Amino acid sequence: MTHYETLGVSPKATIEEIKKAYRTLARKYHPDRNPGDDVAPEKFKAVQGAYDVLSDLNSRARYDLTKPAVHWGEPDPAPPVMKTKAQREAEAYAAYRREVARGFTVIDAPPPKFDIWGQPINNNARKEPEFVDAFANSYSSDVPDIR
Repeated sequence: MTHYETLGVSPKATIEEIKKAYRTLARKYHPDRNPGDDVAPEKFKAVQGAYDVLSDLNSRARYDLTKPAVHWGEPDPAPPVMKTKAQREAEAYAAYRREVARGFTVIDAPPPKFDIWGQPINNNARKEPEFVDAFANSYSSDVPDIR
């Protein structure tokens, strides 16, 4: 359960809305108002912890970056399935076959923006050969002209 769900507020709630929800729940679950109840102190601690995180802007921002996704009224999504390298390659090849079947060719592809090391390619400074050009140049000199 996330801190937002503990306080019953939206992730887009303002500080005033968070304070109001905290005060209401703190009053409801305070141990002095619920003597003999074993659940109330636990809920009060959870409400206090959620308020401590969400009332401070820095800790709230840090929490928002690391918290699980909030799904109001929806079941939690299934965790991502880890795939092997062979499965990823098979999916990539299947996607390639689908694109070829649609008539997509390498000529239709935009020029690459990054090289294989992740460095940006500046095609204005020097013209990088496209895949089709490199393929044609590498085999054109080997094949004799039969005209």
